[in-house]
Amino acid sequence: MRVRNSSIAFPRLTAVVLLGLLPQISGAAPPGVRIQGTPIDSPPETNAPAAPVGTQTNGGYLVIGFDKLAGFTAGVVYEEGVTNGVKFPHAKEMTGQIPLGIKALDNQKVAVKGFMLPLKQADGLATDFILLRNRMLCCYGMMPNINEWIHVRMDGKGVRCIMDIPVTICGKLHVEEYRENRTMLGIYKLDGEKLVPPGDS
Repeated sequence: MRVRNSSIAFPRLTAVVLLGLLPQISGAAPPGVRIQGTPIDSPPETNAPAAPVGTQTNGGYLVIGFDKLAGFTAGVVYEEGVTNGVKFPHAKEMTGQIPLGIKALDNQKVAVKGFMLPLKQADGLATDFILLRNRMLCCYGMMPNINEWIHVRMDGKGVRCIMDIPVTICGKLHVEEYRENRTMLGIYKLDGEKLVPPGDS
């Protein structure tokens, strides 16, 4: 077993949905690839507990940005696993603690802005998707840290998929390590209630 303070292994998003997949170790940008653009709400260089933003939207949702959600170091403990004779890094748990200010957001109604990466679509609507802090995963294959994305499941028929520009998703946030088959998959999940289109947020 070894401890890494790099990004969590973000599940591959091909053929099957997020929760059925094994993570892959993240890495740096490929040689010669120039990363363009900046993350939404770049995090401060600190590991101090983050305090929620105290602004309410008209709908009563607490506005919280990735500057807070990703504003702490998120190291991950990996173990070696084997599937069908193939060895892979197995994400076991986080190192350290989720700050109290972030834990306080558990079960709160929040509004978070980010980039959509659909996992399930039906009739042009996304019902299950990842909300990312930036587009590096989509455009450059970069793996985000465990605290730089949220797994969203929308109520009802889903929402229109908008992938190229940031959107705001409103709903109930859950903050805790969650796993499947002993593999930790993330720390943020959101019961999505509505999408605020670009320009309206």
